[in-house]
Amino acid sequence: MSEDGWPYHREGSKSSDATKYCMFVFIYACVLHLIPDRLKIAVVKPLHKKGDKFNISNYRPISLLPTFSKISEKAMYSRLNQNLYTNNRLIPEQYTFRKGMSTEDVAFRLNDSVLKSLNQKLHVGGIFVIY
Repeated sequence: MSEDGWPYHREGSKSSDATKYCMFVFIYACVLHLIPDRLKIAVVKPLHKKGDKFNISNYRPISLLPTFSKISEKAMYSRLNQNLYTNNRLIPEQYTFRKGMSTEDVAFRLNDSVLKSLNQKLHVGGIFVIY
């Protein structure tokens, strides 16, 4: 058994009861839009960054999620992402969580847009929200 209570499954072996159960839970969650409470629980541990180990500000929290939650999340992300790309549902301004896009791309586009507007003698303003 792993730390999160799920049995280990040797890679390459035939499908086990645990694998079948995991598939059932995943499909159940997708169809009914319900996530079992056990999969929502994370163990939060402090991770020392640097500096004095007795200073609490030198730590950051990390969340240890159940293995099944990580696998389910990755599968759901993959399905959702494929659907969004296939059906062309992403706007060009969507930079986060996209392949081949980064914060550098957004900074470049913003800078380019501001410079073009200033060159045309337009007023430029911005509202930046970090959440």
